[in-house]
Amino acid sequence: SGDSKTALCRMEVDMLRRVSAIVMLVLIAALLATAAFAAPRKRPSTAHFLEPWSCMQPYKVYEAGCMYELYQIGLRHLNDKQYDKAIIRFSQILSMQEFGLVYSNRGSAHVFKGDYAKARPDMARALDLDPKRAENWFNLARVDYELKRYRDALDSANVACDLNPDNADFHDMRALIHTAMRHPKRAEADTKRAGEIRDAYEKKVLSERAMKSEQ
Repeated sequence: SGDSKTALCRMEVDMLRRVSAIVMLVLIAALLATAAFAAPRKRPSTAHFLEPWSCMQPYKVYEAGCMYELYQIGLRHLNDKQYDKAIIRFSQILSMQEFGLVYSNRGSAHVFKGDYAKARPDMARALDLDPKRAENWFNLARVDYELKRYRDALDSANVACDLNPDNADFHDMRALIHTAMRHPKRAEADTKRAGEIRDAYEKKVLSERAMKSEQ
């Protein structure tokens, strides 16, 4: 009948409209995906990362890998006596996360520049983060010695020597502090102990070489 044919036509028209709408949505999605893929990606801001770009990804910083790479660059600058560049690299790391060793290395860069006032906060923070590391006590003692804060320097040197009594450098540092504080006998004792440690180490090395040569 005429009514059934009309209803059938309407159903076909509705179906075509739905199919057309689906096709249009698919085409729009494809166009958007193509545009997003082809669009030029922006480089990340260089405010905190001057280089290297190899550790950067668009819209995301893979912080662990980036910090490691920045740390290696900082160490190379430190070894090459490019202290200002080393300080920049270590500062970039510390802007993301605090590490005692990084504070210690940045403090060392300041020490090598002769800027002990700037080195001290870094050495103190390194000690706060890792008080069981004897080198942190030694580093703070060295800076306080240069700043003529002999009482503080001696306290730190004492802890360093207690944590690692077989480190000759620690005893040499404490000897210098005792000398500055006019404690000649204590200075002499530390100097003697440092010499004994070095003599024992040299004997150990010679013994090990002799054993290897006999094998």
